[in-house]
Amino acid sequence: MNEIYELELLDGIGIFRPTGSCRFQQVVAMVTGIIVQARERGIRKLVVVTYGLTGFEPPSLSERHWMVREWVEASQGKLKVAMVVPPEFIDPHKFGIVAAANFGVTADVFTSEAEAMKWLQELQ
Repeated sequence: MNEIYELELLDGIGIFRPTGSCRFQQVVAMVTGIIVQARERGIRKLVVVTYGLTGFEPPSLSERHWMVREWVEASQGKLKVAMVVPPEFIDPHKFGIVAAANFGVTADVFTSEAEAMKWLQELQ
C-alpha cells in the first residue's frame, strides 16, 4: 500500500479514526494500510475507530475471514489490534477475533474507544 493515513500516537498506542463514505473493500484496504504503517513505525498496539465511516453493511462470515487474513498478513504478528465498531457490526461469536487468534494475532472488538484503549493498555 502506498497510501499514508493519519495515525495518532497516544502513550505508544496508534489510533486511526478514518472518516467518509466507502465500500467494505475500501475499509479493509485502509485498515491494511494503517496496519502496515504502524508496523513499519514500530508501533505494537493499534486502535481502529470506524464510527466515522459509512456506506457499507456489516460483513458476512466469508468477508470477515478475508478481512482478517488481510490484516494478519499486514501485521506479520507484530501488532495487537483493537477495533471499535457499532454494535451491529460485532459478530455474536466474534468470528473475526477467533480467526485472528487462530492466525497468531491478538485482537478484540469493542463499541467504545475507551474500552479499546483500556484493553490495549492492560496488555503486555
